[in-house]
Amino acid sequence: MNKRDQKRFVRELMQTVRQSVFDNIDRGKIPEEWDGHELRQFLRDKFSQSGSSIMQDKGNQRRRNYDNHVLTTNL
Repeated sequence: MNKRDQKRFVRELMQTVRQSVFDNIDRGKIPEEWDGHELRQFLRDKFSQSGSSIMQDKGNQRRRNYDNHVLTTNL
């Protein structure tokens, strides 16, 4: 995937999560007393739910390669 495709993927994923969160706020499902702490956790959970099942298995070679790259490049 080239840089342009990567950016498009990230933009679309973020837009999907953003719209889902906004819809929950508009429907009154998010309590008004939630501030940055709860909202950060909610966003984390929403992004976590959008993860790839391939990457959930830490024994998977692709996941090990990913973990190694993140560690060695200090991402």
